[in-house]
Amino acid sequence: MDGEVPVRNVQTGNGNNLSKSLVSLSEGLARAGIAVVDLPISLLPQEPRQNLRRTARSIFHSLVSLQRDLADAAGKAIDDWTKDTHMDAAPTSTEASHGQAGK
Repeated sequence: MDGEVPVRNVQTGNGNNLSKSLVSLSEGLARAGIAVVDLPISLLPQEPRQNLRRTARSIFHSLVSLQRDLADAAGKAIDDWTKDTHMDAAPTSTEASHGQAGK
């Protein structure tokens, strides 16, 4: 460790302890849920267990990809909608008072 400075994760007094507790609780619940689901899978012979885990991983990757594609499509639709809305917008009160409406 010549010239290296050890780094520690130091908790500061800042932050919301309730939100940290909720995150910690949800992580613990997720780990417990995974352990419960994984228990019967771990009883399978090695080859079927690996196949099942690969299949599950593939399904989860597909779900994440689907969510990303849906979010991208929704974002594009919202952008198109806002462009159309701004083009069709009625003149502002400033434009109307200066006689610039419809120009």
